[in-house]
Order: sequence, then C-alpha cells, then structure tokens
Amino acid sequence: MTSIRSQPATFQLVSYQANQRTLQTERVLSSKEAGLATGGSAKDSADAVQISRQAQALYQASLLAKLDAAEAVATATAKENKGDELRGKILSQAKRWVGKIPYAQPGAGTVNLNKVTPKSMDCSGFTSSVYLTELNINIGRTTSDQIKRGSEVTKGKTPDETNLKIGDLIFFDWDQDKKVDHVAIYAGKDTNGNHLYIHEGGTGSSANVRIDKLDYIWSKNVMKIKRIIQDDGSLTN
Repeated sequence: MTSIRSQPATFQLVSYQANQRTLQTERVLSSKEAGLATGGSAKDSADAVQISRQAQALYQASLLAKLDAAEAVATATAKENKGDELRGKILSQAKRWVGKIPYAQPGAGTVNLNKVTPKSMDCSGFTSSVYLTELNINIGRTTSDQIKRGSEVTKGKTPDETNLKIGDLIFFDWDQDKKVDHVAIYAGKDTNGNHLYIHEGGTGSSANVRIDKLDYIWSKNVMKIKRIIQDDGSLTN
C-alpha cells in the first residue's frame, strides 16, 4: 500500500487557523461538486452565509454517505475480531455528533461525566466524550493527556498511516514545535479509498464536528497515532 505521506516535499507549513480558513473556503466551493447551484451575487451577506452552510451540509452528507457505503462493504466481507466490534461502536458514536456540537476555544469545552452532550467543546473534548459515552473509558481531557494514552502505531520511529484502524486517535503538530495542538478520530476509508477522520474543527461556525479527508496537508502534520482499542477487544489506556 502506498503511504499517504509519499507526496512532494515542497509544502510550506501554515498555521492551524489558516488551514481552517482554507478548508472553510474549500467547503463553500464544494457546493458545485455536491450539486448546489449557488448562482448570482454574494453581496448580500445573509445569503452568502446561507449558501456556505448549505454547501457544508451537502459536503458532509456526501462524505458520510461514502463512509457508510464503504463501511457496509467492509462489514460484509471482513472477518471481524473483538476489537473491530468496539471500533464500530466508536465510529457510530462519532458519526452521531457530526454537525451538532459548536466549537469552544481550547480548554472551554466540557466533557460531561454523566454522558450528557455538552453545549460546546474543543477537539480533545470531542474525542474524550466519544470514548466516555460509548465505552465508559476516560482517555483524558486534553490533547497533552490523550497523547500519553494507548499504544503507538508506528513504522520505525514515524507514525504509520498505512496501518490506521477505525477509532485510532490522530494527533497533529501544526506549529512544528513538537507539541500536539489537535486530535481527531480515524473513521476509515470512503468508497474512493480516501482516509477520513472525524473531529471538532474549530472554525467558529455553529456546527463544527465534521468529517474530513486525511489529505496531503493534514498528513504532513501528523505527530502521533495512538490506539486505544486492541484487536483482542482490550483497551489500552
């Protein structure tokens, strides 16, 4: 399998916030791919915002449909182990949150130990909430806590993105300062073979939990991959 890291090394790093703005623009442009006829002028800001939201909703629906289709094929053809059953539960739980939870600045999101959906959260609040809600396991509140949990998925000394399994935690270092600043849950491949992940993105919109592709830009900034769910069904925390 070809590693999704094998891309030209000419990419110039940008900040996490700048990348979020780029992704926001791409989702607006994806309206054409999703079949949304935007047409006309965007001088009316209210209309422009509505178009953007429609485009994002359609983009997310498209990714979710592809993910569901790929999951159905994999379930029908693969021989599952105990770990796969738990991974499926984590994926189902994570998908339930897509488009529903607004972002809060780091540290402001709250993980509710009574399993009540929080009003807002940050990226690590989302990953923690999914594992707590579905498997009743506390993987830590912050990215710095969570990166210490689980077993490392590596090839030599580097993260092995070719060996990702659903439910794995993907940690990113956008500032290239060897400090983690974002975390996501790996969701598997879509019908086109694209690696997908679910995360609380933090663009400031009203519904931020979403699915995205682990593309070249994101892949360049993967710091670590940690696995909580093992193949035998045990949990490494």
